[in-house]
Amino acid sequence: MLYRLPARDIPADQLNRLNVWLRDFVPLDAAQANQKLINYWSKLTSPSLIKLAERLLPIHEASIVFDAAEDVDDELKKDYGDNPGRTWLMWRTPKGSCKNPKTKERDSHSFLLGPPIAVNDIERRINKFASADQEILIEFFQCFQYLCESPPPYAGNFISPAAWQLVRSKKRFSKWNGANDWLDAITLYHASSGDYVLLHPSGKIAWAQMETQEIVPLRNTFAEFIDHYVAYKEYNWPFDSWGADHLGIS
Repeated sequence: MLYRLPARDIPADQLNRLNVWLRDFVPLDAAQANQKLINYWSKLTSPSLIKLAERLLPIHEASIVFDAAEDVDDELKKDYGDNPGRTWLMWRTPKGSCKNPKTKERDSHSFLLGPPIAVNDIERRINKFASADQEILIEFFQCFQYLCESPPPYAGNFISPAAWQLVRSKKRFSKWNGANDWLDAITLYHASSGDYVLLHPSGKIAWAQMETQEIVPLRNTFAEFIDHYVAYKEYNWPFDSWGADHLGIS
């Protein structure tokens, strides 16, 4: 269910599902929602995350999205299982904010954010699974919680720290070509193609590529990965392991 901002028509039972942070967007128009996100991201310190915030804005139109849980497959439910209300802010950027590689014309993006995640929960999970790049990881999940490029029930989302899984626990990955060096990595991003981005404790990033059933190294640090994601989002194209070659992104 989707309600365009300002969303004064949200039924009371749905409104009660919203986290306070999301509820504050309900009476706002697109320009006000844009300013609220600018203010929210003004605390960012990582240059890579500042560039990411700039890529996600401005907002042309925005909505509050309520996910019908029964329409979401079990694998995707795990990705955002600690978003109890299964609720999002969704917005579209203005036409001309990115490129359409098919038509060569200027296009627009859609993005979604969920409610904020408790800092203690983020730190606890990152301390458990990631020994490198902790500062930027914590900042990312504090400010870009549940970031998605597609509304549920579709994938194309960063996986919440509460839902991270080790490669060694996902049997289909653990026997793939190159997997031995990535058994202690976690699943960071779930692409609409079925690919996964993996984060190694060392900070290295790789694709778990469904079609070839292999682990393909991508970047050496989380900051480098975010820079890659920002470059990719110059285009209106689903983020997956094959798009960079198609789009000419190194």
